[in-house]
Amino acid sequence: MHKFSAALLAALVLAPCGVRAGASLLVDDAGTTADGHCQLESWLSARPGASGITAMPACAVGGLEYSVGASENLAASPGPTLYAGIKHTLVDMGEHTPGLALALGGDWHHGAGGFDAATANLAASVPLEPRLTLQVDLGWHAPHLAHGWLTGGVGLEYRAAAHWSWLAEAYVEGDGYRAAQGGLRLRLPNAVSMDLLGGGDRHGHWVTLGFNWSPGDDG
Repeated sequence: MHKFSAALLAALVLAPCGVRAGASLLVDDAGTTADGHCQLESWLSARPGASGITAMPACAVGGLEYSVGASENLAASPGPTLYAGIKHTLVDMGEHTPGLALALGGDWHHGAGGFDAATANLAASVPLEPRLTLQVDLGWHAPHLAHGWLTGGVGLEYRAAAHWSWLAEAYVEGDGYRAAQGGLRLRLPNAVSMDLLGGGDRHGHWVTLGFNWSPGDDG
C-alpha cells in the first residue's frame, strides 16, 4: 500500500499502500471508479531484491468501489501477497472545492502464513489551480499481532499538457518509515494511462512502470 519483513518490504514497492486506489503511486486520491464501471491498475517495479509485478482490478457498485489484487516478488518469491479493499467518495472534488474519500483494506501473505495487516485511509484531493492538484492522505496501519501506527502522505499532480502530467509525492509512517518518488503520467486513447516513476527509501531506490485502464474515467 506493509513494512518491514521481506514480505512487507516487497509489498511496499510492488503493491498498494494499504489497499489504495492510486495505482503505482504511494499517495491515494479522493476519486473512485464510476458506478457500474470497472478498472485495472497494474505496475512492474524493479529494485534490488524486490522486483515484481502487481495487478489491482476494481469495480464500483452502489457508491462503493471494491478492489482485489495480488503481487508477486519476481526476484525471490516467498509466495503471492493478496489484497482486498473498499473505498467510498464522501465528497466529489469540484473545480474549486476539495474532494474526500475513505478506504478500508487488508492484505494476506502466503509466505507469512495468512492475514498480514489491515489499513484505513482518508484521502483528500485539493485543486490548487486548474492544472495543479494536491493529494493528502491520513491513515492507520494495523499489523497482525502488533500495535498499529499512523500513516500519511502528500502528493502533487501538475497537468503540463492535455495528455501528460508531472507527479511528485512523499509518504511517511509512524514507525519511522519514509519514502518519496516522482515521475510522469501519460494519458493514451481508450481510457489507458501509463506511469513512469522513480523513488527511494532507506532500503534503496526503485523504478516503476505502471499501466492503468479506467473506462469510467472521463478525465
